[in-house]
Amino acid sequence: MVLSAILLALFGCAIVYYMVFFIPIWVYRDAKKRGMNPLGWALVVFFANGFVGFIIYLVIRGPLLEEEEIYYTPPTVKSRGGINTIRCPHCKELVDRGYAHCPHCGERLKEDCPYCHKPIEPEWKRCAHCGEPIPDYVR
Repeated sequence: MVLSAILLALFGCAIVYYMVFFIPIWVYRDAKKRGMNPLGWALVVFFANGFVGFIIYLVIRGPLLEEEEIYYTPPTVKSRGGINTIRCPHCKELVDRGYAHCPHCGERLKEDCPYCHKPIEPEWKRCAHCGEPIPDYVR
């Protein structure tokens, strides 16, 4: 009788240990594979009573991502009207300073090098692509 009580207590401790440590670790790894916030979900499962956090996670977790998507970091969004934007002289929309044509109206924003035909900046004295001097009539 005493031995079965001890075994039952050990089994209960093992379940609690499993719930407290291994389930949050599994949730962390799984959430990372699904593009979710892994630390946040592991903490939710760790601090929730019993399996409540784990069940919530299982219900609302997203689909698995491909290997490339897991480590992909999207480019930062430039703020509208920041130093990397200019106004199109034709339609007055904000466009990225690096664009050769306005994506809204198609207006040409930069001239091409007469030698290599790649876009050039107005302040350039020489083409950065081919190294040829840029004539004054092009700028």
